[in-house]
Amino acid sequence: MNVILPNKNKKLGILGDGQLAQMLVEAAFELGYDPLVYSSSKEHPASLKTSRIFLGEMKDAEKMSDFFSQVDLVAFENEFLDCELLGEASKNLSVQIYPRLPVIEHLQDKLNQKYLFKTLQMPSSDFVVLNGKDTATLAKLFRNFPEGFVLKWSRMGYDGKGVLILPAGSKAFDEISRFIELGFSRGAEVYAEEKINYVTELALVATRSISGKFVSYPLMISEQENGICKKVFGPAVAFGIPESLQKQATTLALKFANSLEMVGTFAMEFFFTREGDLLLNEVAPRVHNSGHITQDAFAPSQFENHWKALLDRDLSLKNKAPFFGMLNLLGPASAKIQNAKAPEFKEEKLFLHWYDKKELRAFRKMGHINGVADTKNELLEKMKLAQKLDEDWMKSFK
Repeated sequence: MNVILPNKNKKLGILGDGQLAQMLVEAAFELGYDPLVYSSSKEHPASLKTSRIFLGEMKDAEKMSDFFSQVDLVAFENEFLDCELLGEASKNLSVQIYPRLPVIEHLQDKLNQKYLFKTLQMPSSDFVVLNGKDTATLAKLFRNFPEGFVLKWSRMGYDGKGVLILPAGSKAFDEISRFIELGFSRGAEVYAEEKINYVTELALVATRSISGKFVSYPLMISEQENGICKKVFGPAVAFGIPESLQKQATTLALKFANSLEMVGTFAMEFFFTREGDLLLNEVAPRVHNSGHITQDAFAPSQFENHWKALLDRDLSLKNKAPFFGMLNLLGPASAKIQNAKAPEFKEEKLFLHWYDKKELRAFRKMGHINGVADTKNELLEKMKLAQKLDEDWMKSFK
C-alpha cells in the first residue's frame, strides 16, 4: 500500500547523476528540498552539487531498493531504465516513481510511440517495421519511400545514435545492413520512417501534475548538429511559425499527457513541413535539452515545474523575457581533454550553465548558454555573440 505524505514531509530522490540530474538538484534547492541522488560516482555532475549522494550502480537491485526505502518521490533524468528491475526494487515500498514505470517502459521504445501516435490520431510520418536486412526488404523501402527514408532503432537511440538518414537514390546497402544488424543485436526493433521535407524542427516542453494540472511553454525552433541539439530559440511564432501551430502543438501535448496520465515535464519534437503541417517526431518523457532556456526566460523553469508536478502542487508559468535562445556547448570533433575549462565572459542577458564534467569528448554536452532579449533583433545579436563565444571556446582546445 502506497502512503501519500504531506508535501512538507516529502523526501525527494533523483535516479541518475548527469547534467539533467544536476539541474533537478538545483531546482529542488530552489523549492526548499534537499534531494538524495543515486549516483555511480562522486565526480559526476549531479553529485558535485550536493553532499547527499547514494552510491550505487543502475543494475544493482539491492542498492536500488535501499535507495528507494529512503525517499518518497523519485525523478529520473533519462528513460533508458530497466523498468523490471526498478519494479522489483520498489516492491512493497511506499516510494512513488514518476512518470509511472509502465509509462516509462512504453515510451522508452520509439516504435511504441509511433503506434501510440497512430492510435491517438496524432499527425506523424509514415513508417514500416523491418523484419530482416535482405536485399528484397531494402529494395522495398526505396520503393515505399522514393524521397528517402530514416532508419531508427526502437530503443537506445538518442543524440544522433540509433538513427541513419538515407536520401533518395542512396546505394549505401552495406551501411544499412550494418545499422540494422547492430540494432537487432542490441535487442531493438528497426523501423523506417518517411524522410520529411521540413522547413525546421520544433520543440514543445510541457508539464502535467498528478491531479491533471497542465502548463505548456511556447513552441520553440530547434536546430541540430550531428543529430544533437545545438540551438533552441523562440517563441517560434515570432520566427515565422503560424499561431495555429502553437495551439495545435499545445493541444497535442495535453491529449498525449492525459492519455497516459503522464506526471512531470516532457518534451515533444516536431517537424514543420514545407506544406505548412506539424508532424510529431518523438516524445521524451522527462525534462529535456530544448527546455534548458526555461531556466532564465521563465518562472518556474521546466525543472521546478517537474518537481511541482510530482508533488502535485499548482503549476504556474510566467514569461520573464519575450525572446529567448539557448546554445549547447559541445566538445570539438576530435577533442579528448581532462578538466576542460568553461568559457569565461561577462555579458548582460547571457547566462552560462556549466556541467562540471571531468572529461571533454567529441560532441559531448559540456554546458549551455542561455540568452534573453526584449526584441527579436536583440535576441539575434545575443545568439551571434553566444556563437562567437562557443567558437572561441572550441579553438582553445586545438
